Amino acid sequence: MPFHLVQEWTSMHFTRRTLESLDLTICLGHHGQHCPNAPSSQSVKQLGRRTTIVNTNGIQISRVEYCYCLPSVTKPLQLIAAGLFPATMEQPDTAFTFKVLNDFHVHTLASKKSAYDYFAALKKHTDNTFSHESSVCRTIPFQMLTQLPDTCSRILIVIVNSFESLVSGDT
Repeated sequence: MPFHLVQEWTSMHFTRRTLESLDLTICLGHHGQHCPNAPSSQSVKQLGRRTTIVNTNGIQISRVEYCYCLPSVTKPLQLIAAGLFPATMEQPDTAFTFKVLNDFHVHTLASKKSAYDYFAALKKHTDNTFSHESSVCRTIPFQMLTQLPDTCSRILIVIVNSFESLVSGDT
């Protein structure tokens, strides 16, 4: 998945750009192509749902287009299949990459780092100048990390490792 932090040269300095501002839409299903059964009422530019993605290199906003071919496959399951864990199961507006969940787990085990400190580091990755003022960083409170109890965190790591082994073909 493309979760790079993009910077654009503006003749004087680099400016951070979101993937959404570059009109990038993450399409789930169909090998990264738009779903042929997507609602036709959406314009091409507005395809997908505005979603906050939390990755190890920072927090960013992108558009996620879900597959509409099989209505029985819920949006949270589509995100999980794509390597993203939804913050909620009802209307996922925020998703954590499996990589950031694993990284958070390792940091809390190795250094006893709190969720607050880990989130502060993610905000610095996102915008090291004035991270407390960044609109992207304000969209997701650090409490989302603390809402995952220890047992749930352990279960998530097992799911992540199992899913990664299935995708890579390891048994």
